[in-house]
Amino acid sequence: LESMIGRGLSLLRTFTKATVVGFLSTDDFGALKPYYIEPPDGAQRLKLSQKLTDVVVRQATAVWTKHELRNSRDDGALRQFADAICIPLIEDKRAYGVIHLYRDTEQFQTPHFDFAISAGNIMSTAILRAKRAQSLTVASTRLKQKHADFDNLIGESSAMQ
Repeated sequence: LESMIGRGLSLLRTFTKATVVGFLSTDDFGALKPYYIEPPDGAQRLKLSQKLTDVVVRQATAVWTKHELRNSRDDGALRQFADAICIPLIEDKRAYGVIHLYRDTEQFQTPHFDFAISAGNIMSTAILRAKRAQSLTVASTRLKQKHADFDNLIGESSAMQ
């Protein structure tokens, strides 16, 4: 799962020419927490904007700040960047993840925003499928351990022989 997210964020960063890309995921209590940042050394200087995350989660739609960062009354996390895009990952009308993209100098263009939305949708589908597959694997392993004595077929019919 982590390598898939890393590849997706790396592709997103390359195409959009973002300085830093971050992915937040829900923890066991439903709170969004930083999960992955690309490039890895970007985590040292990046503080993902809680205010931007809250807006995206509340509206359940992507947000592109355009030219409003340097003059905004943000929590300070955005002022160091020239532009930002934030994409929610939605399941059952609820955000389970958020992707942040930031640029140091130039603003993003419309194709970057459109691509980020599309990539976010693809990543969302892939992440949900991977999580479901992991869940099924864990459930299968538990059942096999719990009922290990029942691996053999029992019966006398010809189909059982």
